[in-house]
Amino acid sequence: MIGLNKQSLAQKNISLSDPDEITEAAVKYFEYSLKEGELFKLAEKHQITGAYEFDVTIRERGEVASVFVVDREGGSLAFQNLVKDAVMKMKLGFKMQKGKRYKINYKFQF
Repeated sequence: MIGLNKQSLAQKNISLSDPDEITEAAVKYFEYSLKEGELFKLAEKHQITGAYEFDVTIRERGEVASVFVVDREGGSLAFQNLVKDAVMKMKLGFKMQKGKRYKINYKFQF
């Protein structure tokens, strides 16, 4: 298990190649975002509730390439779209092999 947080990812701009490390780094970033980052601020501003499961595709510079809605529990379609748009704008702060993309399934719980 790698010890990453948003600051360490942003400061080092590390390069990852192992799919498990990429998944772990992305999950840690998503968790950070829900607890104190951009998703936390969005949830407070719009009083977002519910759980939103997405397939998130990440490309070589740690940028989100696509977000596909898998499931929604509670909440609303409007909240789902707000969260999806915010996730789409994320830059996860790590690099991957050129030309590679990885899909990660994650449930954003508010």
